[in-house]
Amino acid sequence: MWNKTYWLALLERAIKTFAQSLAALLVVNTGVHLTWPQMLITSGLATLASVLTSLATNVATRNGPGIGSAETLNENFPEVEPTEFDEAEVEDLEAPEGFDDGSRLNNRAN
Repeated sequence: MWNKTYWLALLERAIKTFAQSLAALLVVNTGVHLTWPQMLITSGLATLASVLTSLATNVATRNGPGIGSAETLNENFPEVEPTEFDEAEVEDLEAPEGFDDGSRLNNRAN
């Protein structure tokens, strides 16, 4: 499963890993005093480990970068077109019967 969808999922994991590890190092840096090159190299190594793990997982499972079945890569997922609304139709909508718009709360205060 070496398609565009797989590579995009792997790229997403790599970016998340880099950002999360850098954020953690920035928090830890308040007491440890790491330099920027040290933090960037450490985050880069964590990212490299994430990419290698995703590659190895795909070789072993042929099911994408994740070990479990929680993540499913579907390259045939249909494109969803945004729905367009006519503003006049939206303004003419009425609240369903029994809908509480919060006006009763304002009346209690008076």
